[in-house]
Amino acid sequence: MDISETMPLVMADEKRLVQILYNLVHNALKYTEKGIISVSAETKDAHVIIHVSDTGVGMDDETQSRAFLPYEQGAYGISAGRGIGLGLSIYRHLVDLHGGTLTVHSELGKGSILASPIRIND
Repeated sequence: MDISETMPLVMADEKRLVQILYNLVHNALKYTEKGIISVSAETKDAHVIIHVSDTGVGMDDETQSRAFLPYEQGAYGISAGRGIGLGLSIYRHLVDLHGGTLTVHSELGKGSILASPIRIND
C-alpha cells in the first residue's frame, strides 16, 4: 500500500468506500496468480485518485470495453467460473454515486490498474 499519511480526507460513504476497495482488491487477487497487487492514492484537481494495480493476466481491448457491463467476466481468471460477473458493474455504480468514475487501464499479460477519483472533503 502506498498512501501518504498526509493524504487529505475524502467525502465518501465509509462503508461503501471500504466495500469498493475490498472488492477491487479481491478482483485483482482473482486474476493475479503471482506478482504484486498494490493500493495507492494521489491528489489531483480536488480529488484523491485511488489506484488498485496488479501484475496479473491483464485484459485485451475488447475485454476492457466490456469490463463494467453486468454479467461480464474476463476469461483468464485463475479462479474462472466463480461469480456471475456483477462485481465491477456494481462498483462502478457505487463510485458514480460518489461523483467519481471507475476506470481501467490494462495490457494483456502485464496486469491492470483500476482507478477512481473521490472528492476531497473541503
